[in-house]
Amino acid sequence: MILKKINIGILALLAGISGLKAQHFNCGTVEMTEAYHATHPEWAEKASQLEQRIKKIQASSDEKTGAKSNHLVVPIVFHIIHDGGSENISDAQIKSEVANLNLRYNNEMWDTTEVAPAFKGIIADVGIEFRLPTKDPQGECTTGIIRYRDSRTSSAGDEVKQGRQWDARKYLNVYVVRNIGSGAGGYAYIPGTVGPDIDGIVVRSDLTGTIGTSRGGTRQSTMAHEVGHWLGLRHTWGPTNTPGMASNCEFDDEVEDTPLTTGGFGCNPNRVTCGSLDNVHNYMDYTGCLARMFTNGQKDRMLNFIAGNIGDRGNLTSAANAVVTGTDYPRDSFPDYLCKAEFSLQSATEEICPGSEVSFLDESLFGVDAWKWTFPGGIPSVSTEKNPTILYNESGVYDVTLTIYDDNGDSLVTTKQDYVTVADPGAMDFPAIENFYNPFLFEPAPEGYFTRENPGDDSFWEIVEGMGYRDDRCAGLYTHFVTTFNNVDIMTSGLIQIPDGVFPYMSFAYSHVYKNNEQKNDFLEVSISNDCGLTWDSLTTIAGDEFATASPRENSFEPTSVAQWREKQVELDGYAGESVRIRFKYTHRGGNNVFIDRLEVTEAMSISGLDEVKVDLFPNPTSANSSFQITTDREIEYLVLSNQIGQKIAVNAKQKDSKNWELSVGDISNGIYYFSVITKSGTKTLPVIIK
Repeated sequence: MILKKINIGILALLAGISGLKAQHFNCGTVEMTEAYHATHPEWAEKASQLEQRIKKIQASSDEKTGAKSNHLVVPIVFHIIHDGGSENISDAQIKSEVANLNLRYNNEMWDTTEVAPAFKGIIADVGIEFRLPTKDPQGECTTGIIRYRDSRTSSAGDEVKQGRQWDARKYLNVYVVRNIGSGAGGYAYIPGTVGPDIDGIVVRSDLTGTIGTSRGGTRQSTMAHEVGHWLGLRHTWGPTNTPGMASNCEFDDEVEDTPLTTGGFGCNPNRVTCGSLDNVHNYMDYTGCLARMFTNGQKDRMLNFIAGNIGDRGNLTSAANAVVTGTDYPRDSFPDYLCKAEFSLQSATEEICPGSEVSFLDESLFGVDAWKWTFPGGIPSVSTEKNPTILYNESGVYDVTLTIYDDNGDSLVTTKQDYVTVADPGAMDFPAIENFYNPFLFEPAPEGYFTRENPGDDSFWEIVEGMGYRDDRCAGLYTHFVTTFNNVDIMTSGLIQIPDGVFPYMSFAYSHVYKNNEQKNDFLEVSISNDCGLTWDSLTTIAGDEFATASPRENSFEPTSVAQWREKQVELDGYAGESVRIRFKYTHRGGNNVFIDRLEVTEAMSISGLDEVKVDLFPNPTSANSSFQITTDREIEYLVLSNQIGQKIAVNAKQKDSKNWELSVGDISNGIYYFSVITKSGTKTLPVIIK
């Protein structure tokens, strides 16, 4: 067997993993570490000295050639970063990952028959166990599984750790997300290369665990691989992040019993790349073979990081820390005493409309055998179910009390005061027209009928005077000063009862610019709810160039002309006969201010109260480079022709008299357009077909 003796310094420390290459996930550790070192040069200096420290520890250590480690315990806490989607994986899936890690780090995988005979004699029992903590950093009871609602889960990085990181000297922090911004499947930091505020692992939800949404197969070793990096291991081919290169034979991973290899993809048990058989079933390789082993040398390296307390790995795995974190219980068991009565709502909001149901979720710890709930104002007012669903018919603010019992009759009780708010959000007549003139719009009903949410900073939707779409008021959101990436601000309408037998339609005007042409990342999502805001369906998302209604500017933007606004029309198919709410959800990613005006929810062929207005437009359909004749019984102020994304089409309008116009269109593409007739009493919009 060829032994590797080449020391390549800091480059080797940056060899991370984000899932297996064969899974089409890229590595994230190199770029994340380099980015961190670019702004924290003191950590780059510390990282460059790590190998010398490890060599000294190795020379004096008794933990060699796979010696027993007396089963060190790693308290592992999972932070689930979700936005209500499939990435919000179950507790059972998380626990299956803990069990999975324990099998792999204690050489208990049932099938090692595929491992080449040359390596079977050096398969390591690393002797490290993973346990969910039962105590949080404040000493309070916990399951070790914490959930946060955060839209950044779709493009996650270290920013999802902010304000959530548990003490990295005591816990391994794992952040489970939908997607990682770099496209990685996961990444980890080698001990001693970064500060404790970001130390830990970020991993995709579908690469976590062995059940539920887990992808299964070779992907089930992703977390074992990531933890290997967190304990100091490199890729088997050394420091590069490009397996398969012949030059990789010149480098090593600082482990003596792993053969030189170029690394690679696919599963070839007989692969020879650097003059000896490759260890393709190693957890730290990229191959598509089912990973089954660490070597004794890799075990020694991990234990040396622990022995040297590099990155506080020694403190974290100590017997004293097991007591502090509540991981001093037998493996594959969990405490069964009553520790805490706790619950939450399964819905996304604590505020509901009269006549709505609320589902409650018991989160009590640990050994609960019976429950008693009391719900003032609810139907039923008392429940003994574990997770009851309660109806609230009357407006008000209500307490909720939960008492839990164990099989000895001992109990704990908790009451959350003013926990459920049943509020009438206010109603808007149909057709609903909102010009944002009401100064009390965001006040409670009956004065107001809109609500707003502005978590995270001081920006919020408000009524703005002195500007608007064809008038002098609108709803504005001043985010020019906001520095928080992915900051979210929400504005939600009151209830709109759409009659049966109509074809509902929504339109609104918006104005927004970016600060420059390089960063066009902000977006506005418009959604609709037919259950008073408990759940939402997306209607449209405005982003990119469509979201720019004027040229970029660095200074705080306010629209000064109609030309800096754009109209958007959306069909509301399937919502006739429903009571709906409309939500505007703006996500700030470095852009400028945004404004909304003239929200209309009405019948598609009869907008703005013009049900009895007669408008004749002919010929329709027609062709490009032709003219429309428009006749109406109202005085027309102006005419607008828009495409399906709300962009205005240049036209030549010629007035014959106050009620008769001729509209000439140029050389436009075939398709459906929208022709709006604007009068003093409102707007009527008709579909126009160019063929």
